[in-house]
Formats: sequence, structure tokens, C-alpha cells
Amino acid sequence: MRVLALVALLAFGVPPTGADVIVETDSGQEFPARVSRNDPLSGRQIELRATGAALSKWLWRKQYAACFYISAEARPGEPPYARFIDGDFDKLLVLRFLRDTEGKDLAETLGEHMRPALAADPAPTLASFLALLAGDFAAGQELSLSYAPEQGLGVYCDGQPLGSVEDRALIRALWVAWFGDDPVSTEVKKGLAGL
Repeated sequence: MRVLALVALLAFGVPPTGADVIVETDSGQEFPARVSRNDPLSGRQIELRATGAALSKWLWRKQYAACFYISAEARPGEPPYARFIDGDFDKLLVLRFLRDTEGKDLAETLGEHMRPALAADPAPTLASFLALLAGDFAAGQELSLSYAPEQGLGVYCDGQPLGSVEDRALIRALWVAWFGDDPVSTEVKKGLAGL
């Protein structure tokens, strides 16, 4: 699994920077503790560090292991959730599926938690974003949500681009879905923050 994670990160410009790993303890899944990527606007290399890893379960079944990364220079504070949502620094969320998963279920869950953070009628923009996640994911595949200031959010499956989002309100709503008061999963929220 670690090899797949490294291949996916390398595929969209986020090579590992060291041999250290972060382990999601309930699943045993390993993620690189640090990754880096080249900023296409400035040309400089940006270092990201893992803040934590978590396991998502549906009933008793393990769905995916996840790891969240932020710019190595970012100082999120305690508790870090508000800065994870509103901080304008590089962020990367990697979901590694532990079993075959219907993307429409993930999209539906995310949509439910994103809508309250959006304007009165987010339908067209939100629907376009959720459509990027609607495909099916096989066990072992990775979905990556990669944010960079001034570039927006890129969505990748095993390092292959699925699409991108530039709407700042929508991107903020995505982070609210993971780190807000009513997250997709309280356990995942805490695990991704390393708490």
C-alpha cells in the first residue's frame, strides 16, 4: 500500500521527502510523514507535513484510511480546526480505500456536510464538484484533494487528475465538511488533526 501512496503522490508532483511514515493504527496503513511539490506559479518547492491519520468506518466495516497534510510552514494553533478550514496554505487530503466503494456514497455524504457552509443555492457548483467523486473506487485506490493558494483544488485518483475547483466558497465548504462543527466523522476529524 505504501508503494501505491508514493506512486500517486509522485504522479501529481508530490514526491516524498524522507523515509519517515505516519501510520493509521486501526488499519496499519502507512503514509509518508512529509511530501513536497513544485509550485507551478513560483517554481519553488513546497514542503507539506502530515498532521494525522484516521480510519473511516461504516457500521463495522473499514472504508478508507486518510491522512491530512499542510504546508510545513503553517502554524494551525490549538485546536487547529479553524485554521485547517480558513488557512490559506497548501493542504492535501489523501483517502486510501480499504474496500470497493461507490463514489456516489462518498459524494452524497460530502454534499450533505458541505451544503450548510455554502450560499442559498450552491446546486450547480456543488453538483459539478461532487460529480468528480461519483465514480467507483476499488480497494487500494487513492483519492487525493490537493489545495494550493492561487491555484485552487485539484482532485486526483491514483495521481490521475479528475478535475479542479477554483470556487473559494466551495473549497472552504469542503474543509468545513472535514473539520467543521458537523463533520463527515468526528473520529476522522480528530485523527486527521492528530488528536
